[in-house]
Amino acid sequence: MSNIVCAIDFSEQSNAALAHAVGLAKRLGAKVLAVHAWQLPVYAVPDGVAVFGPEVVAEITTGLQKQVAATLEAHRVDGVTIEGKLVAGAPVEATLEVAKEAGADYVVIGTHGRTGVARFVLGSVAERMVRLSTVPVIVVPTKS
Repeated sequence: MSNIVCAIDFSEQSNAALAHAVGLAKRLGAKVLAVHAWQLPVYAVPDGVAVFGPEVVAEITTGLQKQVAATLEAHRVDGVTIEGKLVAGAPVEATLEVAKEAGADYVVIGTHGRTGVARFVLGSVAERMVRLSTVPVIVVPTKS
């Protein structure tokens, strides 16, 4: 059985990627692991850096777990095992670490489809994923 890891961020693009991953899994007899990687925002304040307490982290984590569960429920298909994983860390690095640990055969990610100057100025999570991954990455474009 193949393992497919799909990066999700609850956007239209990641929903399209997850739908593609589930369809691929159905054809291959694979299972899907949907990964949401998150980081606490860091804010510079006059006296240093804002630090979030454990209550805030717990509240954020609980909210994200609910979003992951709702996203998985919306993409369930008979015959496909789909699981979710919430990890703290930079999206590209954390997702690729999960893919390595899971023995992923493929990584699926959506893209905003930026081109030209915007791609170079803003960077691209999908582009970094492709460059850094040791397994094939399937980039699912957003339909216009």
